[in-house]
Order: sequence, then C-alpha cells, then structure tokens
Amino acid sequence: MKTKTRYIGLGILGLFLVLAFPAPLFSNLWAPFIGNSSLVPGEGSTFPPGTTIANTKTAPSLKIPCGDVLLAYAEKPQELEFIGCERVKNSQTLVRAMYRVSGKKSKEVEDFLVENYGMGRLEWTCCGWSNGGKYGQFDHAQFKKIDKYCSALIEMHASGEIADKNAPTGTKLETDRNKIAYFTVVVEVAIF
Repeated sequence: MKTKTRYIGLGILGLFLVLAFPAPLFSNLWAPFIGNSSLVPGEGSTFPPGTTIANTKTAPSLKIPCGDVLLAYAEKPQELEFIGCERVKNSQTLVRAMYRVSGKKSKEVEDFLVENYGMGRLEWTCCGWSNGGKYGQFDHAQFKKIDKYCSALIEMHASGEIADKNAPTGTKLETDRNKIAYFTVVVEVAIF
C-alpha cells in the first residue's frame, strides 16, 4: 500500500512539473539526467536567456533615478508639486515618488489622472478621500528595459481630519475637498 501511494505521489509531482513549468525550464532541469547539456536549442541554462541576478527585484531600481517620475516618464499636471522620492528595498516597488496638490486644485488633478492614466474617481470614505484601490497606470520604454512587467501605478488620497480647537477631540472631519490643505498623489514604479 505504501509503494502504491508513493507512485501516485511521484506521478502527481511529475504531472505538476510538466504542466507548471515552461518547456525550457523543465527540459533543461531534466537534461543532465539524460546526458544532454540542453534539449532546447539556444537555451543552455535552467533559466530563460537574459535572466541574471541583476534581474531580481532589488537591482533594477538603480536604473530608475529616484526623482520626479511623472516629469521624467509621463505627463504631470502643472498644479501637482513634487515633494520627494524614495527607493524601496525588498519589494516589487522600485521607487516611490510623492506629490501634493492643494484641496482647491485637487479636482483638476484628479480629472487629469482619471483621463490620462485611468485612475479611479475619488470618493469620500470614512475619514478621507480615496480612489478606492483603482490605481492609474502608465508604461514607458525605460521601464520595459528593466523588466517586461515594470510599469507605474498612481493613486491619490487625502485625510479629512483637520485640526479644530472647538471640536471635543481637537479634530473634525472636513468633507469639503476645497477646505483640505493638501491631497497626496503617489506614483510607484514597480514590477508586477
């Protein structure tokens, strides 16, 4: 009974390997056992051509300067002020650029991001404004040189909590977007 169970387990594992991995990977893993260096012409490695340690999630960020990503790789509304950028380590996100826009100009920037990048419309939820997880997105040729799945995501939000010395807690919720000091726009260049 144990032998039968073992063969069934090995059969399932073999089926998984055949179906789950692309042909070059499976063939090249199997090749040393049958005496060939590689069964797939031009594929002498277990991994696809061009795959190196430099293609991991940490190294490519060196190719994307940390700065005003929208100005460098896309279009940026004039009202949107660049406030900083950071490199993100050990993440799919390579760089994160932050921007701000006054509440009074936030609708113009929102309209631009919705129209040009497909970001979701801002909605009031609980305690602030958010695009509800519907990110805007854009690609650029420089991103594709890093990884074919590299692109930029855009989201916009603002807290509705503002200081109010007359409120019992010292803060109140402001739902009028024109009275909110700043909305934040975040652009992340990431590999998905």
